[in-house]
Amino acid sequence: LCVIQVCLRNNFPTMSHVADHYNARPNQNPEERRDSPIYRLRAFNNWVKAVLIREGLARLPHPVSILDVGCGKGGDLGKYRRASRGTVSAYHGIDIAPVSVEHARERAADMRLPFPCIFACQDCYGEDLDLAGRTFGLVSCQFSLHYAFKTPEMAERAIRNISLALQPNGLSILTVPNGDLIVDRHRRDQYLLMNEYHCVTFTDKSDKKEDYADFGEEYT
Repeated sequence: LCVIQVCLRNNFPTMSHVADHYNARPNQNPEERRDSPIYRLRAFNNWVKAVLIREGLARLPHPVSILDVGCGKGGDLGKYRRASRGTVSAYHGIDIAPVSVEHARERAADMRLPFPCIFACQDCYGEDLDLAGRTFGLVSCQFSLHYAFKTPEMAERAIRNISLALQPNGLSILTVPNGDLIVDRHRRDQYLLMNEYHCVTFTDKSDKKEDYADFGEEYT
């Protein structure tokens, strides 16, 4: 299990809001992504994921089948192609946002990857995954597992889904925000955590409330 804190992502009241948010995001080309003021941060995030993927594959017997939980638009497909060198036998990507899943499917087709790809639209945390009996050597969940922490039941289901999807001696690699760091910074900055690039606010938080719940503590 590899867990590393990289960046913040928005939480939303329901998983349908999460799907709506990602469905509405435009599909940017490389030039547009480079124009972003946080391009270097995104590049760092991608480097971290690439390292996790490369080291994860290196620790497993080959060939390796991949399950990408919360695959989004398939942004990590190239990382698997570069890291695999023939070791990846199959890739299965799932995400709650159908528009993102379709973008991922199109990206995989355009890339002509050396391994077969399957994509499906599923709620990775609100329901049991339907993987048609498949299990995987590597399960990756990048920048999405925190959505499961709306309730203890959702978090338990997410971990159960990941565990049941793993083959014996398989490996999961996860990237999540650092909750302790966010809360500490939020308190220190008097409940408004922001700079010129980001602003983080908690729902129903004021300078009179010091306690933060373990589950369901939403922030935008």
